[in-house]
Amino acid sequence: LRGLIGGGDMVTAEEVTELLRQKLAECEIPEPLGSAIRHALLAGGKRIRPRLSFAIASDLKEETPAILEAALSTEALH
Repeated sequence: LRGLIGGGDMVTAEEVTELLRQKLAECEIPEPLGSAIRHALLAGGKRIRPRLSFAIASDLKEETPAILEAALSTEALH
């Protein structure tokens, strides 16, 4: 899984936030909706849901891009 996101053993909350920031940058969201979404999604937090997704995927030796999308989606929907 680290091959998808880089370095270390455990995905940190900061790494998840940066991945969310990157994904949002790929989207064309009109203002003021874009600002509201960025504020709500990037405000910080423990990012437990995506970190658990990454940990489970790592234990199962799954390293597909779909894991990244699913993990970030759980945080966005939360």
